[in-house]
Amino acid sequence: MISYNLKSRNRKYFDILRLIQNLNGSNIHLQESLWLVKTNETPETMYEKFYQILDNYDSLFICELMPNYQGLASPADWNFIEKYTFN
Repeated sequence: MISYNLKSRNRKYFDILRLIQNLNGSNIHLQESLWLVKTNETPETMYEKFYQILDNYDSLFICELMPNYQGLASPADWNFIEKYTFN
């Protein structure tokens, strides 16, 4: 899971979008600044890539998800979660 908050959306938003789409895996944009990503990269290696784009006023959270979850989402989002997140 990747979540971020940009204080200035300018070009950084598109840089982050490209970075997420190039993580060599599957991804889905669940909420405004929340992505689920299936990749072989670790949170540490992903952080190093994001760190080059973000500045001190932005925030970033990256973690691996565990198969204990609940929420309200579209059927397509749940299909992605079930297919890519915990398999």
